[in-house]
Amino acid sequence: MYKRQDQLVLTDNEATIARPILKEIKDRLTFLNNVGLNYLTLSRSAGTLSGGESQRIRLATQIGSNLSGVLYILDEPSIGLHQRDNDRLIASLKKMRDLGNTLIVVEHDEDTMREADYLIDVGPGAGVFGGEIVAAGTPKQVARNSKSITGQYLSGKRKIPVPTERRSGNGHYIEITGASENNLQDITARFPLGKFIAVTGVSGSGKSTFLRCLNLLEIPTDGDILFHGQSILRKEMKIDKYREKFGMVFQLFNLFENLSVLDNVTVGPRRVKKIPKEQAEKQAMELLRQVGLEDKAGAYPSQLSGGQKQRVAIARTLAMDPEVILFDEATSALDPEMVGEVLQIMRQLAQQGMTMVVVTHEMGFAREVGDRVVF
Repeated sequence: MYKRQDQLVLTDNEATIARPILKEIKDRLTFLNNVGLNYLTLSRSAGTLSGGESQRIRLATQIGSNLSGVLYILDEPSIGLHQRDNDRLIASLKKMRDLGNTLIVVEHDEDTMREADYLIDVGPGAGVFGGEIVAAGTPKQVARNSKSITGQYLSGKRKIPVPTERRSGNGHYIEITGASENNLQDITARFPLGKFIAVTGVSGSGKSTFLRCLNLLEIPTDGDILFHGQSILRKEMKIDKYREKFGMVFQLFNLFENLSVLDNVTVGPRRVKKIPKEQAEKQAMELLRQVGLEDKAGAYPSQLSGGQKQRVAIARTLAMDPEVILFDEATSALDPEMVGEVLQIMRQLAQQGMTMVVVTHEMGFAREVGDRVVF
């Protein structure tokens, strides 16, 4: 459609009427094209889009009009974006700035921080340990500030350690053969159990669909899924029994807005596993402590930041004690320090023999955590 609108044949009267409409359409399509969504069809259902695709469409509705003199406030715009598409996003944001707009961007992405004209670091910690301005200035000035945890990661003084050993797995596999669904086209891949597996690729390439096919949130239109050599789609293993083996941390959290943080974590163990309330709450508080949110147990999702919601979702999944955990960009709204803490939890679980499959766009993250990388 982006190319076809320039090929329209209109009368003078039709061109006069259509001019402002076509300009608006072209501006929106230009932005979508700039952030790598030129492959989408306009008839595509919103529910089938990945988190990164949805994020970029929301951005298009806000900044695709190329206005000037506007103050834009963007909350984690890079969530769900591959590095290639993130570079396009940063270029688009710079263009908006150059048109005379002001952009305030809440962000954990290192590249976005480095490209900022001015950086404000809020901290020093999360929750009750935050709420102060730790550093402010250019990215280079913040990187030189020894009190700023963000600055220490920007300068390289702190970094997430790369494991010295990779896990060998337990010899069993989940295998997808010849799967087709949404952007997936005749995909075959093996996921060794007992390992920490990273799934990476450009935005919109089918990673989230791939993950949803693994736990049958989406059923492939073609192909099969094998678990320990048993066909799931041919019902050699009961689908409900298969699904019970999986936990999933979604890209968009999927928390119950009317329940407190504590109740969000305990709802599964209490209702599905029939664990007594006192026992479930004790387990939930320990999980919340591990992800740094014990002080938010009585809060509601609407009172949390994106990173805090993500950590609640991780704790809720762990509360169900699954055999395999699927993470769809589960650390994308976290700062490097919290990413390191969450990774430590993941590694401890991996040492216990749990299988984790993580969709990520961050190449460094894939290298640092993955026993196996699927691209």
